[in-house]
Amino acid sequence: MSLPPIIQPVSPRGQDPLPQPDSEAQAHSQALCAKILAAIEAAGGWMPFSEFMGLALYAPALGYYSGGAHKFGAAGDFVTGPEMTPLFGRTLANTIAPILAASKPHVTEAGAGTGKLAGDLLQALEAMGQLPERYDILELSAELAERQRQHLQAAVPHLMDRIHWLSSLPDRIEGVLVGNEVLDAMPIELVHWKDGHGQRLAGDVHGGAAHVEDRVDREQQADAFERQAQRRERQRQHHCRAGEAGGRRRAHAGDALPARAKLAERADQHTHQR
Repeated sequence: MSLPPIIQPVSPRGQDPLPQPDSEAQAHSQALCAKILAAIEAAGGWMPFSEFMGLALYAPALGYYSGGAHKFGAAGDFVTGPEMTPLFGRTLANTIAPILAASKPHVTEAGAGTGKLAGDLLQALEAMGQLPERYDILELSAELAERQRQHLQAAVPHLMDRIHWLSSLPDRIEGVLVGNEVLDAMPIELVHWKDGHGQRLAGDVHGGAAHVEDRVDREQQADAFERQAQRRERQRQHHCRAGEAGGRRRAHAGDALPARAKLAERADQHTHQR
């Protein structure tokens, strides 16, 4: 299936469009699009938005956060507070320390980026005498997890035995949960409330390209069809029972007519005899 080239739109102010991706980036994007399209087709032409987003961000070697390109810092796509100054982590440590003292000494960071914030937090908490017994990093990208490991090995080598990497959300989190500019990097469900019902948005394919559209979940649709079929069956059974009851009433009425006629005849005979 052929895919359209990536074209940056002209800005609303009529200025020149943003610089176009180079040929390598174009090829990478085309490969990712092809993988997403193939996954949608393999799923029957439809997949939940959460799976669509998960592939776009974390498809092995192709997703935005797993494709190997530099994302953080001045040479990347964006800069976060911890990348600019260690004061960010030190300030956050002032909030985290009393929570650790009052709860379980355990920190879980979701999406640790380069690992800079984790290193700054651990150094600051150590200086405050509130070093956590365990520091978990929830990271879906193997490539980013390796970057974090390298940074922390250089920044806090003596604390590496306290740091652990998770690839899925644990059943229970105790202590402090840290997330810095991470919600937009977590695959989510998109739900559109329509006609009194919530409908999940889906990844679909039209004209050889992937789209996100408002479609009824296939499972929800199947459930709706099943409920409708059950209602029709109940109505049919109700009509059948009503018809049978009516037939029985008519039959009873028919049986009673000859009996009433005989009683009337006997009454007439009795009157004549008198």
